[in-house]
Amino acid sequence: MSEVLTYEALKAERDALLMENVRLKDAITTHSQSTHFCELCGRDDPCNTDDVCYALNETPATSAALAAIEARGVEKFAAWASEQESMASDSSDKKEARIYCQVEARAKHFSKQLREGK
Repeated sequence: MSEVLTYEALKAERDALLMENVRLKDAITTHSQSTHFCELCGRDDPCNTDDVCYALNETPATSAALAAIEARGVEKFAAWASEQESMASDSSDKKEARIYCQVEARAKHFSKQLREGK
């Protein structure tokens, strides 16, 4: 019998895999910048672990997925700012409402930049 994953379970599995990839990329970056193993890893002095260092350039799906997760967090912040703006408007605090409106707009702009990889 085949197992059917729910959407939320699939998202959780994907996010766990993404975080593993991020940790692997961090480990590879640390390795490539170390002088203990190979001083010029992937540069002028070829060695047998250079392919590991080159893997950093070959993970666009990981980068895009991480950017999407970061953008979702910023979008949640923008939604919170929108709620705060509404509450401030309801309480006739126009100055505070304008501030939250600006915060929301900037958060949305930043979220868009994250998704575009900028």
